[in-house]
Amino acid sequence: MCRDERKYNGSGCKDDTAFQAISNTIKDRKKELKEMTQFKKLRSNNRKVMESYGLTEQLTQLMEECAELAQAASKVRRGVIGGADRATLGKLQTDMKLEITDVLVLIDQIMPEIGMSREELISMADYKINRQLARMKRSSQKHFADGLTKSDS
Repeated sequence: MCRDERKYNGSGCKDDTAFQAISNTIKDRKKELKEMTQFKKLRSNNRKVMESYGLTEQLTQLMEECAELAQAASKVRRGVIGGADRATLGKLQTDMKLEITDVLVLIDQIMPEIGMSREELISMADYKINRQLARMKRSSQKHFADGLTKSDS
């Protein structure tokens, strides 16, 4: 529908595309601000939890949550391999999502306590991902070369 009937050109508004783009930009900004506010509140509350329990207790909790995440991942893997029905697999994945959340919350608490910044996390993650990609490339080149050798003989 035309926002300004005076600009109606018979097939729609001339400026409707521009209006929609501006409207979408405003919506995106509002969503970003809301997410930033929620994130700041989560971080603040997470710091309060850390201050209350302390590093030693939260490290113990992290070990327990990592074990629960490993168990949940194993169940999802078995469900996928075993061809579990959609409802069962959905439940297993939901359980795993909850365990991932538990682990990430604790990691967020512990990182500042061990002097790890987000920048350091991003840098280390980037290094590890690129290292794995390089390994994959070398491995695929090796498999490709092995395939050539086998078919040439």
